[in-house]
Amino acid sequence: MPMISWHRFVPNTTEAEEARAAAIRLREAVVLDSVGPTYEGRELVLRIQEQLVRLDCMAGNNSGTFEAATIQGLRRASLLSDEHYLWYRPTMAALRALKKIDGNEGCGRQKVVAAPRCLRVNNEDFCQ
Repeated sequence: MPMISWHRFVPNTTEAEEARAAAIRLREAVVLDSVGPTYEGRELVLRIQEQLVRLDCMAGNNSGTFEAATIQGLRRASLLSDEHYLWYRPTMAALRALKKIDGNEGCGRQKVVAAPRCLRVNNEDFCQ
């Protein structure tokens, strides 16, 4: 059977060229994401916790349990990356995104703003 050239079916326009380039980038990203070890369960949570500690997004010890401290750390770390991942679930996508963040750009650089202390007297708020 003869090989069919895809050039006959795809127009030679700027939009088509952009679509081809986007498809190539997507294919490369999928290949890069699929390379390397994959982790599951407790081991995945431990790896995520290691990254959160490295980025100063989580204090404490790595328990391997997906608890509130880990979820809060993932929420904080999600602000450091443009990549979208589910911060309420341990996933390989979250681990990959965390590994890409430079340690110097970690959560320690995020500003924490304290809530003002206010007192309500006769329906008026007095804040310090």
